[in-house]
Amino acid sequence: MTHRPDSVLRNALRANAAFSGACGLSAVLAFEALATTLGPPAGVVIFQGASLALFSAALVWLATRAEIRLGFALAVVVLDLLWVAGTAAPLLASGVLTPVGVPVVATLAVIVLGFAGAQYLGVRRVRDASEASVATA
Repeated sequence: MTHRPDSVLRNALRANAAFSGACGLSAVLAFEALATTLGPPAGVVIFQGASLALFSAALVWLATRAEIRLGFALAVVVLDLLWVAGTAAPLLASGVLTPVGVPVVATLAVIVLGFAGAQYLGVRRVRDASEASVATA
């Protein structure tokens, strides 16, 4: 069995897609209950859910390409980091979250940071393998 240099990246993108899709679908289908339980307005929950569903579809598309364009993969890393900095952190600092919402959003932020780290590691492995193959050619 041969190890593909892009396996870490593909697996991280697939895991992110599955998680984002599940969260997005849940948010769209249960936005009122989630808004009540977690604290943000229902419009924010449904917007986040729809955005996550689209993001998930893009990740599936990217992960299934014959060759993953590293620029796109790095854009996913940046988008994950921007979600933490631009959505999770402001929500946590706003005081709008309920006592249940605070640990839920904090946990989601940690998970998203984990995806960003795994995807970045995957990009580095692909880049390193590509550089090594050029150096030996």
